[in-house]
Amino acid sequence: MAKATGFLLRLTDMLRPGTVLLVVDSPGSYSTLKLGKSGEGEEVRERQYPMKFLLDHTLLSVAEGKWERVLSQDSRWWRRDAARLRYEVGEGAGLEDMRYQVHVYRRLEG
Repeated sequence: MAKATGFLLRLTDMLRPGTVLLVVDSPGSYSTLKLGKSGEGEEVRERQYPMKFLLDHTLLSVAEGKWERVLSQDSRWWRRDAARLRYEVGEGAGLEDMRYQVHVYRRLEG
């Protein structure tokens, strides 16, 4: 989670106000955060957080005032119209319906 947070904060520094950040991912995507020390005989606890938590925490809390959430949907479906959309890539393979999450943020002045 530290690397992802660092990446988002570097993006914050690099992107101009008005830039739109679009994140589309599987709705089952989680970031894993390791807590504690991994010294000899010590147990490391892992916690999982939804992608939305990582994005909101980093962009709206850590980088407070630099981003606004434009859209956040944890679960959407894309369903193909089988009669109109055909994609032949081989026997038994093709396009399928899918579920996804979408999060959109806009970079603000500041």
